[in-house]
Amino acid sequence: MSDIKNLFVELGIGEVQSVEKIEVGFANDVYSVDDEYIFKISQEPQYNRHVERDIHYCRLFEGKIPVPKVLHTGELDGKAYFIYKKIQGDNLYDVWHLCDEEQRRSYVRQICDILKVLNGFPPDDLGMSWQEFIYAKLLDGASALEKENAELAVKVRAYLEANRAVLEAEKISLIDWDLHFDNILVSDGKIVGRLDFERIMTGSLDFQMVLVKRMARNPKKYASAHAEQFIELQDYASLIDWYKEFYPEMFDFSDIDMRLNLYAMQHCLNDISLFGWHEALGGEISEYIG
Repeated sequence: MSDIKNLFVELGIGEVQSVEKIEVGFANDVYSVDDEYIFKISQEPQYNRHVERDIHYCRLFEGKIPVPKVLHTGELDGKAYFIYKKIQGDNLYDVWHLCDEEQRRSYVRQICDILKVLNGFPPDDLGMSWQEFIYAKLLDGASALEKENAELAVKVRAYLEANRAVLEAEKISLIDWDLHFDNILVSDGKIVGRLDFERIMTGSLDFQMVLVKRMARNPKKYASAHAEQFIELQDYASLIDWYKEFYPEMFDFSDIDMRLNLYAMQHCLNDISLFGWHEALGGEISEYIG
């Protein structure tokens, strides 16, 4: 904490009275400073690229969608950081249970409006077809699964081979697939902040629904410990339907349900490769296979 206080003085921001750690993030630490600034820093130098991507996209999207305004960037003990003016608002997870259906629909509509702007930015070159890209990730995940549950891995490989053709269609754009409510701030019925752009990527438009699908299935998965107390499964039951209503282009694919199953499976497999076997992940994969 003293390092942060000293840094704020060195940067000319001023004396710091309070520093509070916010319990979010996997590769980064996030602090609220005097309830006026956010200080975000990578946990280790090997995670610096995550913070650097966040900085890049905050600057790219500034003035186009509600993003943090980057004030200072640098390194502290070899770890990349940036400072931005704190956006005052509530985490959407914290207020979703208080909203009626029309307010929830309104929030999804606003998210879709933000997505349409973001999707209009020029994408990078994938260097291969979308089918090749996502299928390779699925195969990598199946290899990781084999070490944990060989029987399920055999079923996954068979399922992938039988259904890989559904991935041929593509609508390539810059996409945001990290669409859980912990990354969205709201105030007076309006989205005032979209946070954390480490996972912006080039991909097919429908891939943006992968976390929405998983969140609707298990809304606690991406919620903070504080927000879990508010979550009821039925409050998230209509999410996919509302996204279809307000952004139908994301669903304009043949075999869209199968595509979303494959995307969700890939994320389960990736979780297994990162964190090891978990019965809940195995159950989720088995559910997608059917």
